[in-house]
This record gives sequence, C-alpha cells and structure tokens, in this order.
Amino acid sequence: MKIPSRILGLAVLISAVCIPVSEAEDCIALPPGLVGWWSGDAPSHDLSGNYNFGNISGVSYGPGKVGSAFEFSGTGYVKVAPSVSLNVRSLTLAAWINPANESYMPIFQFQEDGEYMGALLWAGQPPGGAKGTLYSNLRESHLNNAVIDAPGVITTNQWTFVAVTYDQASGIQRLYVNGEIVKEANIGS
Repeated sequence: MKIPSRILGLAVLISAVCIPVSEAEDCIALPPGLVGWWSGDAPSHDLSGNYNFGNISGVSYGPGKVGSAFEFSGTGYVKVAPSVSLNVRSLTLAAWINPANESYMPIFQFQEDGEYMGALLWAGQPPGGAKGTLYSNLRESHLNNAVIDAPGVITTNQWTFVAVTYDQASGIQRLYVNGEIVKEANIGS
C-alpha cells in the first residue's frame, strides 16, 4: 500500500506527547524512523528534524495534555506539504485528543487534495453510527477502502491517546486507545 504525502487536516484537540522542546532533556528519545512530529506548541514546526513544517488555518492554542495543544474549532487545520520523508509504506499516526463533543471529525487526513487515496483517522459519532467511535481508513484508490472502527472507545472532555498503525510486511492495521489495541484487521500488503 502506498500512502500519499500530505496531511490535510488535524481535528479536535491534539497535544504534545512530550513536554516542550525547551525542556527536552526530560523527554523520551525520538523513536527511530520518525518522519513528522507536530507537538501543538506554537508554531507548527516539525520536531522530527525532517523540516515538514505546517501551515496553520483556523487553529488556536489551548492547554494540552503536556504543555500547549492545537485547538480546532471544527474548520481549522494544520496542512503539511508533500515531502519525500512522509512517503512511507508502513505508518503510525498518533495523537492525544480531547474532543469537546461527539462531532465526527478528522484527527489526521493524510492525502493529496482532491484524491481518494490516503490514510484517515477520525473520531466521534459517524452518520448512523455509535458515539465515541475511532475510525481509520487506509485506502489505496477510490472505492478501495480498508476501514476499521471501534465504537464507544472515545469519551468527550477527556484526554485520550489514540493511534492507527499499518505494517506493510504483515498487512495488519491496528487501532489503539490509551496504548491498548481496540481493533485489528489484516487489510493486505
């Protein structure tokens, strides 16, 4: 599966996984292979060292899980341009979120403008679905969807660590909530 190279939007409230850069000596080491890290501490610089800086629109800053966080009102986003370092075969998208309501909103949209392929991670109540759903779709092309979702795992007004992983070698896609696997599927490689 080839994942295209653009993050189109982040939603709800995303916070730094670690403390601010000025206090980096208290942080854990960056994991090997990290290609992008947007902490939510102003501005939208990529702390991975790959210089995948984002453009911010409609985003403010609020208190985060640690330090400050991006705060989205529903229309805001952090957009990162295509980059060779973001063109990956296996991936992990992870964020601390604190949704204020059950609106079905993207946490990450990793795709080109106007394209149907990409990696999506959303949370909330999908149309006709259950509240507190964590949803992922890793799609290679239009109508070639690899959807997994876990209903009832996201609580509003509470910090929750969420992630989706995809390992191309095994074809396994996983959803995580607070470090625990809540859904797993073999979507192929």
